[in-house]
Amino acid sequence: MMKSIILASVAVAANAAKSIIVEIPHLQPNGAVVGLNTTFHFSSSINSTINSTFAFNGDACDDLKPLTILLNGAPIIAAQYADVAKKMADQGYVVAIPEYSERSGIIDDPTCIVQNPPFPAASTANSVDDYLTATKPDFLTCTDTDKIILLGHSAGGAAAFFAADGSCDTFFSRFIPQCEGFTDMLDSNGVNKLKGVLVFEGTAGESDLPPGVFAGIVSSTYGDRGDGYVSAYNDINADKKVLLTYNDMNHYSVNNWNEGEDPPCGSQRSGDEANFVEDEANHEEGTSLIADAFINIANAFMYDDSQAVEFLETGAKENPRLSLIMTQGLIPTRSKGKGKGNR
Repeated sequence: MMKSIILASVAVAANAAKSIIVEIPHLQPNGAVVGLNTTFHFSSSINSTINSTFAFNGDACDDLKPLTILLNGAPIIAAQYADVAKKMADQGYVVAIPEYSERSGIIDDPTCIVQNPPFPAASTANSVDDYLTATKPDFLTCTDTDKIILLGHSAGGAAAFFAADGSCDTFFSRFIPQCEGFTDMLDSNGVNKLKGVLVFEGTAGESDLPPGVFAGIVSSTYGDRGDGYVSAYNDINADKKVLLTYNDMNHYSVNNWNEGEDPPCGSQRSGDEANFVEDEANHEEGTSLIADAFINIANAFMYDDSQAVEFLETGAKENPRLSLIMTQGLIPTRSKGKGKGNR
């Protein structure tokens, strides 16, 4: 299958987030190859229009960030995660969002077409990893592709944990739709590239993560959930883990703003969720809180970054929308100097 690339959007500001849509070949368990419509959000200076090839220079970078791959909730399309992804890209992270659907070719269309199959598959991360390893596009200039973080929302969060804890390696994984043949992503030395899981309201029950793989959960208190993700946090066995819960969010606060009671693209609200109404300013602030939480958890756990650790120790608690924070494995800032940790 031909890989084709187009420029999806170009921002005027030099360091503002850009996005590119790429069709990546994806091998299904039945042997069929389908096009995986994948959006990459990144921050870079573009010096020419991109048509069928990458032709731009990346910004100079002081350090390398891990690659992040976002597995969507079911069945929400990639475009609905643009706000959070762009805010992460503004802080130097490349966010890849594979959209698993029956649509073919480059899909630069905001219309809401429900995905088929509706569940995200962790194996799409394999296809993204294979593509980037083979092509090494220029927007990865400041990205360490030997280090990968899986992001997830709802069912995509479960898929991320299934991939991380080895559930997709078992005989019974054939019955887990979120796996679909996922295999460990290994670097040239045979070391697992997966370093962490970051999710917004998505869990997989009891999950034992291997040494060196961290976990972060961000959740809301809206409706009947309350602080229900405490049990999800407790069910995770990891050296490093964190839970942040925010007020005035619901299950779809990680998605783009949808006016009134309109649902995110491709999803259906019901029960309490259908009655949740917020204004655009609240939602804009919420996506910033989620993006900042993801960034700070990654920086604190992967690099012992002092500013990120301080955010988790005290900074997050200063936000009036924070309801709860729980951490394990955090190295306190008092045990090291101020400023950025070594990366």
